[in-house]
Amino acid sequence: MTLSFLADENISPESADYLEALGYPCHSLRRDGPWRLSDREIVALAKREGHVILTHDLDFGQIYYFVERGTVGILVLRLRHQTVEVVNDVLGRFLRTKALTEQQLRRSLVTLSETVYRVYQGPRGEF
Repeated sequence: MTLSFLADENISPESADYLEALGYPCHSLRRDGPWRLSDREIVALAKREGHVILTHDLDFGQIYYFVERGTVGILVLRLRHQTVEVVNDVLGRFLRTKALTEQQLRRSLVTLSETVYRVYQGPRGEF
């Protein structure tokens, strides 16, 4: 099973296209809908379809910590500049490192900054 992503509405469809160009299927809520889902509905959709959530929204960290720990993968982007170019650069560099296995990504809360990743209750590293 190929690693796939569910891009929250706060992620540009251009970043979803970029992930697809790298070989990762990506369902963009902004591009493909459904629109205006609650965070919990997004988690349910990601779990049902086997996607890792990609978001700028810090609330997903709380959902993971208090309710969904280990049942869904979430990548939270904590970037100073949230432009498409910066997001794509960070995602591309992180995914190329293969710092985490697909299985780890499917079950972990990962926070990405421009050069560092942190896994909730797991490894940290630079990329």
